[in-house]
Amino acid sequence: ECVLQQENMAKMTPERRHRLSGFVWGYPGNFKLDRMSGQLVGLVNLGNTCYMNSVLQALFCTRMFQSQVVATRKRNAQPVLVSLQRVFRSLKHSKRSSISPRPFLDISHPPWFDAGQQQDCSEFLTFLLHSLEEEDKKGTEDDVNKTMTEMQWENCAGDDGGKTELTDDHRGHDSGVDSGGETGHGHSLVQAVFGGQLATSYHCLECSHTSQGTSSFTDLTLAIPTTRQGQSMPDLPNLPNITITRARHQLTVKDLLKNYLEPEDLFGDNQYQCDKCEGLRDAVKTTQIKAAPKHLIITLLRFKFDASNCQKVKLLTLVDCPESLSVPLSGGEVMRYQLYCVVVHSGQSSEVGHYYSWVRGRQGVEWHKISDEEVDTVTGKWDQEEQSRRDTPYMLFYQREGLV
Repeated sequence: ECVLQQENMAKMTPERRHRLSGFVWGYPGNFKLDRMSGQLVGLVNLGNTCYMNSVLQALFCTRMFQSQVVATRKRNAQPVLVSLQRVFRSLKHSKRSSISPRPFLDISHPPWFDAGQQQDCSEFLTFLLHSLEEEDKKGTEDDVNKTMTEMQWENCAGDDGGKTELTDDHRGHDSGVDSGGETGHGHSLVQAVFGGQLATSYHCLECSHTSQGTSSFTDLTLAIPTTRQGQSMPDLPNLPNITITRARHQLTVKDLLKNYLEPEDLFGDNQYQCDKCEGLRDAVKTTQIKAAPKHLIITLLRFKFDASNCQKVKLLTLVDCPESLSVPLSGGEVMRYQLYCVVVHSGQSSEVGHYYSWVRGRQGVEWHKISDEEVDTVTGKWDQEEQSRRDTPYMLFYQREGLV
C-alpha cells in the first residue's frame, strides 16, 4: 500500500488498491520497485541490443530533445515517436531500476538489422533520426491535407460562394510541438536540436571555376588516421647502438576536426567532375561549418574495412576527448561546446563487443556509467585514461554553451 501511495494512487478505491498490492507482491517474476531516489534508470538488454540502449540513454540525457519529444502532439503517422515518448516517460518516472524497451525495438530497428546480432550504434542513431524526420514530414503533410479538406467543406457550406482564401495561419508549417518547445516553423524536431549546415565548395584547377553548395547534417563523422605523419624513424645504419625516443603528440578531437575542415586535393582516381570543363579535373574541395547545431554529435570512425580478410577492423588509437570544444564557423566565429555524453565501444572489433554510455550529472560534478541495466555514479570528471585500452569513445555528444 505504501508503494501504491508513492505512485500517486491516493484516489484509488481501497478494493482496487488491495488487488493491485497483491499483484505487485505476489508477481512471480522480477517485478521490483527498487529505484533509488535520483538514480538513473537502466535498459534491459534484449539480445545484443546494447547499441540501442546506449543511443536511447544519450538521447534521453539531451534535455532539449527529451522535453520536445515528450511535448510533441501525437499523430497516427508517428509510431516511432510515440514509442520513444513512452521510453522517455518510463526512464523519467519509473520506480524500477531498469525497464524493457521491447516495443520500441520492434518498431524502430532498421529492417536489415538481424535480431540477436551486434550492430553499429551510429548506424542505428542515423536511421532513428531519419525515421523521426520522415514521420514529422508525413504528419505535417497529413495536417495540411486535413486543413485543406476542412476549408473546402467550410467554403461549400458558407455564404461567400466558395471564395474564402486560406490564411497564412493555415499555410504555415505545423511542427507538431506545443508552444512550450523550441521547434519553430519549418524545422523538424530533429533539426531543431541536432541540425547544422555545411558549406562545401569545389575549385577546379583547370578553369578556376568554383562550385558551391550547402547541406544539412545531424552529426560529424571524423576519420582517425591509421598512420601518424612525422612519426617514421630515420634510418641510421652507421649508428646501431643509438636509441632515439620521440615524444608523440596525443591525437585529440580538435585535431580530427581540423583535418575534417582542411582543404582536400582531388586528383587521380578521385578527380572532380567539373560542369564548366564537362569532364574530370583536379580540384580542391573545401568544407566549412555554416550553421552550428545546438547539440553537436561527433562520431569517431574507428571501424575500417580490411580488404585482406573482408572484415571491419577496429582502430584502437587513443583520441583525447576534451570536455570543452571550440568549433570554427565559416564566418570566422567560434562556437564553444561542453561534453555531456560519451558512447563507448568495448571490444576488439565491430562484430563483437559492447556499447555503454557515460552521462554527465546535472550539477557537472559527477558522471554516470550506464551499461544496459547497470548504473554506476563516479564523482569528478570523466577520465578516459582510467578506461581499458579497448574501451574507446565512439560517439560524443556536445551541448552548445549557454543553452539551458
